[in-house]
Formats: sequence, structure tokens, C-alpha cells
Amino acid sequence: MPWRGVRRLGTVPFVSAEDQATQPAGTRICRADELDEGRSIKFRLTDAERTLDCFAVRFAGVAHGYVNECRHVAMTLDWVENQFFTEDGTHLLCPTHGAWYLPDTGECIAGPPCGKSLHRVPLVERDGDLFALPPQWN
Repeated sequence: MPWRGVRRLGTVPFVSAEDQATQPAGTRICRADELDEGRSIKFRLTDAERTLDCFAVRFAGVAHGYVNECRHVAMTLDWVENQFFTEDGTHLLCPTHGAWYLPDTGECIAGPPCGKSLHRVPLVERDGDLFALPPQWN
């Protein structure tokens, strides 16, 4: 039973027993306890069309995943390797354009493209590991 031990992370709903057979296995990112509060980890997802640079952060005790691409211009958010948070740890930052995103929703609240959100990558925890599912294109 591949989805045994799944619990909710971010806005990803709990996977019911009926849905377990139809859920993809996902891409393993790391051990869940390796993603500390206020930290990030980069990873890649491959779908039918391309390979995507992505990242996961832990904010307020919850893991959130996003495609590593500013919604203003298609540039990565980590100008400094694997550094996504503002200095005070309250927002995700695109240093190229000064866009500030909420870590728990991905919504841009300052700078271009205010009002748009990062593309979410659903995360699930299974047997102590953190897995990423295909992105949600919004």
C-alpha cells in the first residue's frame, strides 16, 4: 500500500483509502525531518513536457512546494543558491524584481506581479519522506 502514512502538508488534502490506488507515487525530495522551519530545499520534477526547478520550504510548521520561477519574468527566485526567504524569514523573495510572496500561499503581495501566485507543487509525507506531486498550474 504505497500511500500508507500520508498526512496533510500545506494545502494538499489527505489522500483517502479510495484514492490511494489512483495517486501517483511522486518524486522523493528528502526526509521530512530534514526540512527545518524557515529552511528550503531545491529539487527537480520531470513531467511529459519538461524538467522543472522547484523548491520546498517549511513555514509555520508546514511544508509548502513551488515551481522556482517568478511570476513576473521567468527567472528563478534564488539569486543566492537555495535562499528563498527574506532576511526576517517572513516572505519568499524574488531579488531580481523585488517581488514578495507569502510562504504559505505563494501569493505575491508586493512588487511585480502583485496578486499572482507562484505555481504550487503539492507535497505529501509518506513513511517519513517528503514527496512532490505534479505542479498546479494557476
